[in-house]
Amino acid sequence: MTGESREYGLRIARVAAAAVAALSAATGIGNLTSVSFLTRVLEGRPATAPLSSLILLLAAVSLWLLTTSDTRAQTSSRFAAAIVALGAALSQVSPTFALGAETAAVAPLTTTLLVLVGLVLIAPDHPRLQLTHDLGTVILALVALFAVATSLFSSVAPAPPAPDSRVPLPIAVGAGLVAAGSLAARPNSWLGALLRSSGVEGLLVRRLSVVIAIVPLLIGWLRLEAERAHLFNLEIGLAVMVTAAVAILTVVAFSCAAIVRRVDRERREVERKLVAADRLSSLGVVAAGIAHEVNNPLSFVIGNIDVALADLKALDPKVPTTPQSSDPAPNPAEIVRMLEESRDGACLIRTIVQDLRLFARANDDSPRSFDVRATLRSALRICSMNLQARARLVEDLREVPLVNGKEARLGQVFLNLLVNAIQAIPAGARDQNEIRVATGVDARGRVNIVIQDSGGGIPADVEAHLFEPFFTTKPPGIGSGLGLAISRDIVSAHGGEIRWESQPGNGTKFTVVLPAVENLLRRPEAVAG
Repeated sequence: MTGESREYGLRIARVAAAAVAALSAATGIGNLTSVSFLTRVLEGRPATAPLSSLILLLAAVSLWLLTTSDTRAQTSSRFAAAIVALGAALSQVSPTFALGAETAAVAPLTTTLLVLVGLVLIAPDHPRLQLTHDLGTVILALVALFAVATSLFSSVAPAPPAPDSRVPLPIAVGAGLVAAGSLAARPNSWLGALLRSSGVEGLLVRRLSVVIAIVPLLIGWLRLEAERAHLFNLEIGLAVMVTAAVAILTVVAFSCAAIVRRVDRERREVERKLVAADRLSSLGVVAAGIAHEVNNPLSFVIGNIDVALADLKALDPKVPTTPQSSDPAPNPAEIVRMLEESRDGACLIRTIVQDLRLFARANDDSPRSFDVRATLRSALRICSMNLQARARLVEDLREVPLVNGKEARLGQVFLNLLVNAIQAIPAGARDQNEIRVATGVDARGRVNIVIQDSGGGIPADVEAHLFEPFFTTKPPGIGSGLGLAISRDIVSAHGGEIRWESQPGNGTKFTVVLPAVENLLRRPEAVAG
């Protein structure tokens, strides 16, 4: 669990503890001042006894201490929780500890609820016991919800001396708050992890939990009160309740849908940035080789142009030239040759720049049919200098059907795999290593692109994390851990798959499988037939 999530859960637990303390203080003041509203909340409901207020206050203190990291505070929290459970249990044994406000008889449901509160708070936060704690907390929450419902949906108190079996409303609400706070405060709680999460799942759980817990109770209570006031009969009351529930849940559904849509939009934007970052990262790895590739033709282009200019100036007497020179007279054929070489060098530079633009351009690349061999050759040209320093290149680019998709995206996949293959081979043993690039067609007519290296292979402990985002075995600054994960997503989006074979010490073989345009065109006919 992250520190941010942990702190968020502690804030939830502290708010719940403060709310429980406020309830206990209000009921205590109500008992001291004989204000019925503070102890009953609603007329006709059972009042909260002074001892119940005290036990609820101890539960609030225990929950608050549970949010601290101090060992003594944690011990004090469990001590207070033990008093809560013990005090509630003793109320069933002796009238001295009775929890009823108007009678010495004990409400069994009140006792059960407070004993559950104490047990939930006293439970140790141990991973092996966490499932038991979560289950106990859920039971406490359900019992508290049942207690709130029985208190809301009845307004006539039992005739004396019959005991009131209902739970005072402040006690029931306080128990529910303790359940939520206990889940949020415990780092090992699986349910609590959802409750305190700062992500979309936490936001949805918190919103839906409140709606699920409060809306049915509120609608049911309003319906009963309206019927008692003779505003409408039973049938209309049911119709109003159903309509209100549907309307509220519809609003909640649309609200949740808006949250999910916003999160999905943000996720797509992050994915787009990650793809662009990975593309530029791959280009950065081969940047030195690219600079060398551009510098070579650029050097002889400039050199040839300088010589050609000097010769042209010597041929034209009107062009100022240097004083007497021992150089032979300019040869027009030689000038033509140098200019042709310069043109070839300029064309090579243009090709390199076009290759860079192919891989570096943004997501405005539109799907189209193209030959993967041309895309592979572009990727090979970009990383040729890095490749030549480490291994021999073996090409077997056989003619294959066209594929349909975004060429720049698939080119990024090929470049990622080539960079990985190059980095898997140590420098200094070029003649002993090779990288094989091949194309072919499988039995199902799909295009296969194979990139195989003779490096050290993939260790067994790495295989399970091969396509895991941000996982990398490369030194810091060399790899981002996104290349294979993004490559798999790109290939999957094109209806293909990535296969791999590796054996430690014998290199690695990646195969990109893509549907051919011919198969895509035949598919509707096959379905129609």
